[in-house]
Amino acid sequence: MSHSNNSSDQAHHLNRQSLPTNPSSSSSSSAHETHDQDGCKNSHNKSSNQENNPLASPSQPPPIKPKKKLDRHLPTCSGCRKRRTRCDRGRPCSECDKRNMACDYSATVHYTSIAEQVDRDEYIERLEAEARLRAFEGPTTLK
Repeated sequence: MSHSNNSSDQAHHLNRQSLPTNPSSSSSSSAHETHDQDGCKNSHNKSSNQENNPLASPSQPPPIKPKKKLDRHLPTCSGCRKRRTRCDRGRPCSECDKRNMACDYSATVHYTSIAEQVDRDEYIERLEAEARLRAFEGPTTLK
């Protein structure tokens, strides 16, 4: 391509954009046309875009739903935990009462995640390495 041919193409493209393509485009309708880099027409209808997208309304923000707070600490009696049955948390619970068993809520089991276990193990290893290093260096004296 030559440089002069390229500039004439750009001038032609600019002239095409500034001229109305049809008589209705100069009227005051809500639809308007634009041209992309290739010179293709793109028509946009503002009212239909806003009607189809309810979030496009800047006057009213979307409603905020309150977050439900999960109560993760639900005490389960040791019998239901052992049997893996649903405990109604009564005193005594209905499952233990039905089986004529003692209903005990004393021991709650805390399960740690794998990430917590890894963090704890790494922390212990770091402390042990520091202790070995201090033992190797010998006693320190303060001056």
